[in-house]
Amino acid sequence: MISELSRKRKRSFTQKDQHETSYEVAPVYLPDRMKQFDERETNPNERLKNIVKSKGVDVLVNDSLALDGFFSEYTEEEVNAYDSEILAAIRTQDMEKLREFHANKRPLKCSNKFGESILHLACRRGFLNVATFLIKEANVTVRVCDDYGRTILHDAAWASEPNFDLIELIITECPDLLYMKDRRGHIPTSYARRSHWALWNSFLKERAHLVIPTLIPYERGEILSITLES
Repeated sequence: MISELSRKRKRSFTQKDQHETSYEVAPVYLPDRMKQFDERETNPNERLKNIVKSKGVDVLVNDSLALDGFFSEYTEEEVNAYDSEILAAIRTQDMEKLREFHANKRPLKCSNKFGESILHLACRRGFLNVATFLIKEANVTVRVCDDYGRTILHDAAWASEPNFDLIELIITECPDLLYMKDRRGHIPTSYARRSHWALWNSFLKERAHLVIPTLIPYERGEILSITLES
């Protein structure tokens, strides 16, 4: 008898509790979660395209290897200056040695026979101090590309960990490098790792004023139309 009454009371309490708590709504922060999800899932190529479109600008994607006069050519002296000594200075970030080379008028816009320069190397390794010295002190142009059509921005984006201070330095010097495609048809942001998409999207949003191209459209250019990759 007592056991049955207890069961009835328990059942009655449960029904009442369910009825009373059915009106309680827990706070859900869906907009923020959706925003975070969007930042992770949006390809930086798409974010870049939307930013430029919002500025009312038609952007042309150009084939790096098809542009005449835009990229600087290497002289025989600059190719000959690309040796183990200067590579060691870049890889060890030996600023004293690099300044010594510069003081002695040694060419620092130097590359191997494939057009891969020491500035490419510095950018691929994320060496902001080295790149800043080469660009700002040694006056090495950022308008260089290798025989595959890769610019220094391609290499900066390819880095295992993107250095956004370095990337900002490059696009401040020449935002047009964002819209140069290599032989694979890829612009620099195409090489952003998926795990870094949120970082790239945040950077592009915060530096939207730096991504507007200045390049006069070339005949071989095409309206910015990017195939998104998974």
